Amino acid sequence: MTSTPTKTLPPVDAIAVLDEAGLTAKVRNLTAAHDGQLGLVAALMLPTPDLAHWEGVFRAPFDAFVAAAPQGAKHHITDAFGSGDTDWMAAAHQSRSDIFDLVRQHRLCVTYVAREASVARASFEALQVVSARGKANKSPDLSVSERPSATRLVSECYEGLVSTIHVMAEGFGRQHVALYSDEIDDAVLAIMERDADRLRNVSEREVNVRGYDKAKKTPLHAKIKFTADVPGIDVTRVGTITKLGKSSSLVFATDVIVNSLYHHLQRLPVGTSFNIKKTVEGWALADQVFAPEDEAHDIYSKI
Repeated sequence: MTSTPTKTLPPVDAIAVLDEAGLTAKVRNLTAAHDGQLGLVAALMLPTPDLAHWEGVFRAPFDAFVAAAPQGAKHHITDAFGSGDTDWMAAAHQSRSDIFDLVRQHRLCVTYVAREASVARASFEALQVVSARGKANKSPDLSVSERPSATRLVSECYEGLVSTIHVMAEGFGRQHVALYSDEIDDAVLAIMERDADRLRNVSEREVNVRGYDKAKKTPLHAKIKFTADVPGIDVTRVGTITKLGKSSSLVFATDVIVNSLYHHLQRLPVGTSFNIKKTVEGWALADQVFAPEDEAHDIYSKI
């Protein structure tokens, strides 16, 4: 059980709309069969907090896409492209083109974090080795309660994205970026937020540890406190996620962008540094992407 200080954010002064694509599996369940698959979380960054205004900006391409959809169809760009319905597919292509034009016209930014399954698997396995060594050195009379990791590939991507949005907010003088998303599964969302919460409280964190002394037959409790006296280390400028409905034009626009970006990245070879500017060269919105220039800053492709 972990407790963290409560931090109050100032009023919202920017928006990020998120979507995910690709593999979302729990990291502990990844195998060699998943190698080469990507998890991706990306955001469309909006420089003002006026949600209704931005919904209006992207309303026309969304309405055109919905009007062309067969009755009962889900309003996802991937469903249109895979439907075989030529009219809907044509509308999907046009809506995507219009959305990309609007992103360029309004000079909006796209940012993302992609993570390849074999990198996440290797990192998890290395931690398991360290953990096993620690267990081997403990007293045989002591057992420590622990839960299997629930971290998902998508939540590791989300951690990186939250950090990136915080850096952007700091650079552009924004104090509170509100996050919005599609209907992410509640259980997945809870893990994403739990993992990202560690970044919001790096400077001070308390962990309650429970164990059991087998010899004395008594429960044990300990509180471990972590502190880091490094100014500005906490991710303090990014809020938690609010889910928007399926009728949101912003959800649709972000889905279109993320789907296109995913297909661009998925074509690249394993071992690519996926999160730098060079990687998006040739993608339709490459000029709108916020990403580091240097591979040395792309830790999510390496560890």
